[in-house]
Amino acid sequence: MKVLLIISICLFVVTFSIGFLTGDYLQLIGSQDQLEKPDPGMGLTFDLFVNNLFVCLILMSGIFLFSIPTFFLLMLNGFFLGTGVKSLLLIGLDIQEVLLKLLPHAIFEVVGFLISASIGLLGLTFYFNSKKELTFIKKGLISVFFLILAAAFIEGFITAAL
Repeated sequence: MKVLLIISICLFVVTFSIGFLTGDYLQLIGSQDQLEKPDPGMGLTFDLFVNNLFVCLILMSGIFLFSIPTFFLLMLNGFFLGTGVKSLLLIGLDIQEVLLKLLPHAIFEVVGFLISASIGLLGLTFYFNSKKELTFIKKGLISVFFLILAAAFIEGFITAAL
């Protein structure tokens, strides 16, 4: 199971780096005026929670679909996060401001995504060693739920207010 988590981390870090390095060419944001500041509150928190939980479910669906959606979505998330961070830096936000807006919730959110991805990467081995992996999946599901919930509350009430 640790190997799958390490693979998830490596895949995410590599695609984040590629996104960051190509962010000069794929700038997502033209200016600071285009940045929308959402209204903090329970509505935003609920929307973020549902959206991120859906992403986690797609990441985990790889357990039944030969890990294909897991690889694709993990790489896509890493790439666009890297590109997004680079775009924010290019429009003039300093690194402290970007980290202040991302880190408080991203710590929980990214860990939740990585655990979900490691479950999705179980792929076919799940069907042959299911007893041992079932415990990992149960603990992973519980962990993911609470990590994504914490990330949604932090992003919905704290990060959105910054």
